[in-house]
Amino acid sequence: MRKILGWAAIAAIILWAAAFFILKSTHDRVTEEMLAVAAQMRVPSGWTLEDENVEREKLICLNANPCPSLSRTWQTDTELDPESLRNLAASAGWAVQLEGDCSRPSGAIGRRSVCSGHTIDGGYEVTLRVDSPDEGAPSQFWLHLEASGE
Repeated sequence: MRKILGWAAIAAIILWAAAFFILKSTHDRVTEEMLAVAAQMRVPSGWTLEDENVEREKLICLNANPCPSLSRTWQTDTELDPESLRNLAASAGWAVQLEGDCSRPSGAIGRRSVCSGHTIDGGYEVTLRVDSPDEGAPSQFWLHLEASGE
């Protein structure tokens, strides 16, 4: 009886380990696919990457961040306009639907989202957003991808 229980325990451990590695490799593949979609977009060399957050694929997403998802923020070296946003999207092969005219409202105080674009690529919702930190200041550019559920 002990021998049978010992072999059953060993089999259970082996099955658990196999399931773990299969699930991990699947999650890693999904995350790598998402990173490849994001890497399609080329930003100018004068921009500085300020922040990046990658929420990897998980079995259960317990926090408010969808998984998988990716967010990157750059400080640009100029004020962006709608044509700049279209060109950035085109560099990745994306045709985005623009919202806003990328103009900061007169008298606005503090950081403002001035325009954005949305599309779907490779099963991911892609959002491009231009923020204006201050009147006449260079823009901040934000890229966000999350699973589209399609």
